[in-house]
Amino acid sequence: MNYEDKALLSYLGKEKGFEWYKKSFAKHDAKKGKFAWSWSFWAFIGGGWYFIYRRMFVEGVCLLALGVFLATTYPAMMLSLKISMGGIAPYMLYVRYKNTKNDVESKYKKEKGRLEALRERGGYFQPAIYLAVGVYLLAILFLIYAYVTAA
Repeated sequence: MNYEDKALLSYLGKEKGFEWYKKSFAKHDAKKGKFAWSWSFWAFIGGGWYFIYRRMFVEGVCLLALGVFLATTYPAMMLSLKISMGGIAPYMLYVRYKNTKNDVESKYKKEKGRLEALRERGGYFQPAIYLAVGVYLLAILFLIYAYVTAA
């Protein structure tokens, strides 16, 4: 495995999905870092939770807040937000990865140190999955309760 693959794998934190991210990031690299549409079903379904899972906490919380606002004021806009996130979220992760990688490479000269730093700064936040499932289940239970008590 070459250094670029090791760096990406270290940043992602696990092999599952590595090949998909490698292909997705290659699209952006081919455009010299510019945006290229890369569809992520998980970003589409998860929205802000995708970012929280990918340890992009500020982006995730902001997107969740935007989702709550849209769901309560302009519900029809939720679908366009979800579709947008399905295509834009991988690029946002790409930009974060590239910035992190450049920063790490300027601070660490040896490959081992670079890979360890990428592993520490990247990775994933597993509890995000459980939090998302819990929140969605509570929302569904609330909707069922509201429907039953309204009848």
